[in-house]
Amino acid sequence: MREAKLREYLNTLETNQLKEEIVEVFKVFDDVKNYYNLKISGKLEESLLRACKERLVEEFSNYPNNKIRYYKISEILMEFQNISTRAYDKVDLMLYYIDLAMGYIQLNGIRDEKLIISLEGVFEKALNIIFKNNLQEQFKEAIELIINKNVINSEDLKCILQDTKNNFQVKLKKV
Repeated sequence: MREAKLREYLNTLETNQLKEEIVEVFKVFDDVKNYYNLKISGKLEESLLRACKERLVEEFSNYPNNKIRYYKISEILMEFQNISTRAYDKVDLMLYYIDLAMGYIQLNGIRDEKLIISLEGVFEKALNIIFKNNLQEQFKEAIELIINKNVINSEDLKCILQDTKNNFQVKLKKV
């Protein structure tokens, strides 16, 4: 169903019916419960962000002895993206992952193509959220640190980072 169709349906409901509908959805779906728990209690979202960061550290702690479990990393990031109500926190977790991964690459001298591709995708998603929500100023320093780290020998990522640097500077001037 498209959002327009949902809005059309919701517009047919009275306020009390709408409240009952929300309560019913809350009872049935865990994701909705999590969403409202986070929306109502900001501290819960902060603890979830901390827990996700700890889980990311855990995933890298066995590396390079074991293979990186990309599905686990993706699961952690997606779980938080789906539950979090704050764009700032979503970007914070993505940039934390990127910084963590780049640190491990630098520390271990590892050139894992799958990791590079993962970093590229997450970085682009983070930038999209930053620009969409006008968070350039809040993440300016973090983005510049990532761009200047330059620990990855990937031409694609270097191009993305250079384009990002240019776009970021242009969009910052507009703010």
